[in-house]
Amino acid sequence: NRMRNILSIAKREFLATVATRAFIIGLLIMPVFGGLLVLVLPRLVNVRNIQVQGEIRVIDVTGRITPELKKAFDPDRIAARRREAAQQALTKTPQQVRQHAEASVEARMEEALGRIPDITVSQRPADPNIEQEKKWLNASSKERTHLALVIIHPDAVESADGRGLFGAYDLFVPPKLDDRIDREIQQGLREAIINARFNARSMDKGAIDALTRVPFVRSVTV
Repeated sequence: NRMRNILSIAKREFLATVATRAFIIGLLIMPVFGGLLVLVLPRLVNVRNIQVQGEIRVIDVTGRITPELKKAFDPDRIAARRREAAQQALTKTPQQVRQHAEASVEARMEEALGRIPDITVSQRPADPNIEQEKKWLNASSKERTHLALVIIHPDAVESADGRGLFGAYDLFVPPKLDDRIDREIQQGLREAIINARFNARSMDKGAIDALTRVPFVRSVTV
């Protein structure tokens, strides 16, 4: 009798649980959630393998930065910039970690930053309709993604006040632009502006970089 009573109570509790709204909803939702996961997860995993192909429009009243910007967004130059940043970061890591990471730095960079983007730079007239150019950012395109609108400041290359205070640029991007692409664009802009400033003064940036570069070394306890 005691065993029968236990089974009866267990049956009653099970039926009460199964009959609840939460249990029924959970029973229905879990298969749906699992199906969505099967569909979405591969896309989330492969998103880093997608190569961004996009266009940047530049309004450059100086006329000196756009040519440098095209060089800065050359795929080989983007790859070199990534390697330089990775090597700089590795110098601050322990020796054991650095030795292990250096062997796979290229693969690790692609995992973290995605494939090197294919970026086209288009120069716009010096006096365009700014609002119309901004609308271009959100206009759909089947060929290339509209990545950014860049407006170079008139004093980005030559100081307006004669005291070495330079302008830079305004950057407009569409909603939900990948942060990694935003960062890639800003790094390219920085490099292009610096190179344009050096060129305006007939200075060799490579030689100056070599003179001012002192590698970081770790102290050795003896």
